[in-house]
Formats: sequence, C-alpha cells, structure tokens
Amino acid sequence: MELQQHSDDHLLQELMAVRLQLTALKRKLTLQSKSLESLKEEKERLSVTLRSISEGVITTDMNGRIVFINAAAERLIDCPKEKAAGRLLSGIINITHEEGSNKNLGTLLDTAMITGRVIELAAATTLVSSDGKSKIVSISVSPLHDRNSMISGVVLVLRDITEKKALENELFKVQKLESLGLLAGGIAHDFNNILTAILANISLATCLIPPANAAHTRLDQAEKAAGRAADLARQLLTFAKGGKPIKKTVAPAKLLVESANFALHGASVSCEFDLPDDLWAIEADPGQINQVVNNLVVNAVQAMTSGGHIRISSENIHYADEESLPLGRGRYVRIAVKDSGVGIPEEIRQKIFDPYFTTKPYGNGLGLATSYSIIRNHGGHITVASTPGKGTTFMIYLPASDKNLTEIMVENVVLTGNSGKILVMDDEEMIRNVAAEMAQHMGYQPVSCESGDKAVSLYQEALKSGETFHAVIMDLTIPGGMGGQEALQHLIALDPEVRAIASSGYSDCRSIAEFREHGFRGVLPKPYTIREFHRALHEVR
Repeated sequence: MELQQHSDDHLLQELMAVRLQLTALKRKLTLQSKSLESLKEEKERLSVTLRSISEGVITTDMNGRIVFINAAAERLIDCPKEKAAGRLLSGIINITHEEGSNKNLGTLLDTAMITGRVIELAAATTLVSSDGKSKIVSISVSPLHDRNSMISGVVLVLRDITEKKALENELFKVQKLESLGLLAGGIAHDFNNILTAILANISLATCLIPPANAAHTRLDQAEKAAGRAADLARQLLTFAKGGKPIKKTVAPAKLLVESANFALHGASVSCEFDLPDDLWAIEADPGQINQVVNNLVVNAVQAMTSGGHIRISSENIHYADEESLPLGRGRYVRIAVKDSGVGIPEEIRQKIFDPYFTTKPYGNGLGLATSYSIIRNHGGHITVASTPGKGTTFMIYLPASDKNLTEIMVENVVLTGNSGKILVMDDEEMIRNVAAEMAQHMGYQPVSCESGDKAVSLYQEALKSGETFHAVIMDLTIPGGMGGQEALQHLIALDPEVRAIASSGYSDCRSIAEFREHGFRGVLPKPYTIREFHRALHEVR
C-alpha cells in the first residue's frame, strides 16, 4: 500500500514537472511568436520605409552583386528589381565625378568593405545607367554587417540632386548677371561721358558747317556712328539690368529700317520693308526698341543658315476686337517681323520667352526674354506664330503717341533765337565746355560748374541779383561730391519753381526714367546731340 502511494506521488511529481515544462515551453513559444510577429512588423515597416523614401537604396553581397533595391533606386538606375537582382552593380551603372575623372564603382565598394568606413561622394557625381541615361547624384557607401558583426556586403544610398544642381546653376547665372550689371553700369557711365563729348561736338560742328560742304556729310555719318555706339551702351545696361525705358516720341519706320539694316550687316539674307507713310508715332525708348528689333532679326538670320528672306511690316490699328491679347483699348502700331526660316516647334514655342531658355549651343537664353520685358515695359505686347519648315512671325504691339511728328521735327530744327541764363553742372570739363558752346549757339548765356554745392551757390547768387536761370542741367553722379539729386533738394528750398533737368550716363537709373517723381522738370540722358540738348531746354520753358 505504501509502495503504491509512493509510486503515485512520484508520478504526480513527474506530471507537475512536465506541466511546468509545458508551461515554460508555451511561454517561450508565445514569446518567440510575439518576437517573430514583432520582427515581421519591423520588417514590413522597414520595407515600407525603403519603398517610400526618395533616396535610392541598394544592398550588395561581398561580390558586389545586388541583393536588394528599392523603388527609388529602380527609377534612378532605370532597371527593375527583377532584372537587377543577382547582377553586378558595376555592370548596370557607371559613375563620373564632376571633375571628369571616372570612378571604378567596384573599387568604391571594395574600399568600404575593407576599411569598414562610410564613403561619401557628396559632390556632384554623374550616374550613367546601362542604357546611357545620366543623372547627377550624391552617393554614400556603407559596410553591411551580419549578426556576427562580420561585413557581409555594402549599402549604397543614392540621392538625385539633378534639380538641385540646376537650381544652383540658375542662381549662379543670376548672381553673374547682377555682377555684370554692376560692371556694365560703371562702364556705361564712363563710356557715355566720353560719347557725350564726341556726339555733342559732332552735332554742334554739323550746325556750324553749311549743308553743301563735303565735311557736313562726313560729320553726319560720324554722328550716326556715335549714336549707334550710344545705343549699344544702353543695350548693355538693358541686357544686364533691365532698365526702365526713357521714352520720347519716335517715328517707328525710321527706327525699324536703321535697326534691321544694322543687324543684317554681313548676313546673306535679304530684307523687305512695308512701312506706310502715315504710320503713327510711338512713345518709346529708341535704344531699347532697337534692341528688340536687333534680337528678332538676328534670330531670323540664324534660322536661315543657307540664306533667306525677312519681311518687316507695320500698320496702324485700333485695338478693340482682338480681345485675346492683354492690351487696353486704343490706338496701337503693330509691327511684324517675318522670316522664311526653319520655324519653331510647338513644344519649344511655348518656352521661347522664358529666361535662360535656349536651343543654341552658345546662347544665354536672354535675348527674347529681354525683348518681352522691354515691350511689356512700353505698355505693349509681343506674340509669335510659327510653322515648322515655313518660317516664323513675331508681332509687336506698341501704344501710339498723341503727338504730331511734323511738329517735333520742326522743333528739332529751330535751334537759335533763344535767351536767358543756363546753368550746367557736370564733373567732366569736356562736357561742361561743349554744353556751354551749344547753349551759346542757341542764344543762351551759359554758366557752368563742376559740383552740386557750387551749383546751389551760383543759383542762390543769381536769385539775389534778380537774374534767375532759365534752366539748370545737372549731372546726377558726382564722384566724391554732391550730385544732382541732392543738389535739387537745396534748389527747391531756394526756389520751388526751379526748372531742373536731370542728366546722367546711368541711363537706366530711376531719377532718369521717373524724373518728374524726383522733382526734375526735364531729362537729358547721356550721350546727347545739340538737338536733344535743345529739346530738353525747350520742354521746360
């Protein structure tokens, strides 16, 4: 009996031990199950993360064969994971550093595995896929460790920085353009001062020589050449800085012919003009409109490498019906520049006015963008129509002037018979001298000085003596001294009715383009002729 009881107790103990073991095993299996589930969830999260991130991720084994590739990497190397798996990475892509030196991708992977260090190629590197497509990327290569902390391969992280690099290049272009603007402004100011002395003296000499004299023709040609040089200086400023137009009443027909003929010089292209005699005048900056015509004609010539034909026409229109254009109702002069070139495809035509867009190997993409800006600043509009293989037509709409060109031409001719004192302030002696001679030729009594403070003193003395100045012409920029803008404030304090005329070689500055808002009654951009000098004085009478 006791033996049976002992046997039962022993069996019960064994059963309890087994139960404890089963409970422990169950707990262990439960923990393992939870661990596996957690590992599965973590794997899924990692997989989702790798699929979602914008960086390309590629893992390879010790031999450089692809083990894993995410969606972003598939797009970067242009190869689906089904085709990439198991292949040598160096057989699918190649990389070229920005300095132009080829990098051996296999060596790059080996270096990371041997050294156990992360290798960064943060600078711009060109990645070329097997089908020849290239992208600019930054690359990071890291060693991959197994559970025993042994290196089992590498992880490549590829970041597409093509767009970022393009933005950096655009920013560099803008900064370069700003630097060019500063340089152009300084050059144009000095250049325009020199041209003022040349152009003013030539135009004055032309007035002093009878028209029948042979020298008169030579001087007239020299004046036109100097005027063209002045236009080039203004074009440089407009190209670099986009200056506001300094408008005056202009006969568009003459401007179109002169601008087009200058741009066509030396080209194997013929040009036909259809410009009616009754074409309305326009209020425009001749230098800027010349730049627009020059850009369009040069583009047309370049589109006709084997020669061709350009037709420039113009007409008066009352804008009211063509509501699709962003123009107000009123009178406009419409100018058409048509060529027989190769034409412009639709996908390119939509971008031709965008800054920096160009299809030319050495173009800067600013010609048509600048032209568009100029026409818009004149209150007009420019359009383009083109048929590939048949040519291109640019249409320019410019507001017509209310002024009569005949009256303006007469005004330019009558230069003498004036009276009164004129004060000329300029830091350049040669400009002061020629300005004084032109004023004297017209009948005025000129007084000149070299700085703003001296001009204020002379004006104050004239007020006290009762012999006021008919007008004051002041250079806006006086290095190391008081310029015209500051001097004008002192003159207005002395005489609110002072007739001040702003003059400057910086033809794109606000005090020139918006002279009335700064207190001036007139404007005389440098360089100028005797007729422009007379017009400025006439307009402030």
